[in-house]
Amino acid sequence: MPDNHPMDSTQNGTNTATGLSRFPYGRWLARLTVDGGWLWVLMLLTHELGHGLAAWLTGGEVVSTDLRPGALGHTLVEPNPHPHWVVWGGFLSGCLLPLGAWAAIHRAVPRIAGDLRLLVGFCLLANGAYLAAGGGESLTDTGVLLSLGWPYPVLIAIGLLLAIPGYLLCRRELGLRMTAVRTGGIGWASITVRWLALAIWVAGQAAIAAALAAE
Repeated sequence: MPDNHPMDSTQNGTNTATGLSRFPYGRWLARLTVDGGWLWVLMLLTHELGHGLAAWLTGGEVVSTDLRPGALGHTLVEPNPHPHWVVWGGFLSGCLLPLGAWAAIHRAVPRIAGDLRLLVGFCLLANGAYLAAGGGESLTDTGVLLSLGWPYPVLIAIGLLLAIPGYLLCRRELGLRMTAVRTGGIGWASITVRWLALAIWVAGQAAIAAALAAE
């Protein structure tokens, strides 16, 4: 008869160690790094574009903007007749643009549906954390909102409402990626393509940012 009892601690420890030693850590780190690069660049871009769009819609004039890939950008608006909308525009765009991209594309291109879900989760987490924890510096978006009269507890509550589901979504999607790496569903070829695509994107965005800064 088969033995249905759990293995003893020594046997379990040996198997666990063997399983850990066989996990493709190099491939997992490479995929995690390139995904992190994409998430960071796109999160900052969607947030900063929201400030500029809100300024344009409310009659403001963008004096300067920094869209360098990966940089902590800024958008200076003068005159700025509706600063509340301009500041909130970054958070709204930073969350709604990724969500809209997922809603529009995930059925048509199911291959990247998981990537879009991870982007949505990361943008919710990053924007929510920034809103909730950014009150210590007057030049942050949160600091500007505080100077405009928004109560900090309200901003913290909104930030947490964004960050918590974002964290849960990121955790789910990263778990699925780890499983795919372990089972061979994610290989070096696809990781290499992602790195090349990221390099091309960063170069293109940097060129556009430099052209905007020179105007």
